Amino acid sequence: MVLVRDPSGKQPDDFLFTTDLTATAVAVLERYGGRWTIEETFRAVKQQLRGETPQSWARYGPEHTILLAFLTYGLVWLWYLLTQGDQPTFEKKSWYARKHQPSFVDALATLRTAMWTERILVSYTANTGGETASGPIPAKITPEMIRILSEAG
Repeated sequence: MVLVRDPSGKQPDDFLFTTDLTATAVAVLERYGGRWTIEETFRAVKQQLRGETPQSWARYGPEHTILLAFLTYGLVWLWYLLTQGDQPTFEKKSWYARKHQPSFVDALATLRTAMWTERILVSYTANTGGETASGPIPAKITPEMIRILSEAG
């Protein structure tokens, strides 16, 4: 058992257990830290990419669905890291001022924003009273429309 205690006393104590009696306290903490990222990945794949409830029950449908969800997860992060780099793309919220790293939800929202921006700003066709007009969407509504579409998922 490893006891993790905050010297300032602000955070509650954590108790970590292992069956490996030869493991040092540092090794147990490293394993716990590594496991946290795995759990975050599973949560994002299940909740954000709906990998938990496949709609395919054919012979290998569920297996293929979850594999596709994990592939999508990896591709979203790869795209985000290659295109955004170290630039945060999430809004700082007053209730979460200590947030410094993007979450998968932030990466996914950034990708959706890029996709909707590309789709909307390249060209559009509007039907205006019987006449068809092509061109950019009015600048007044474009940012808000892209934000709403990106959040809608």
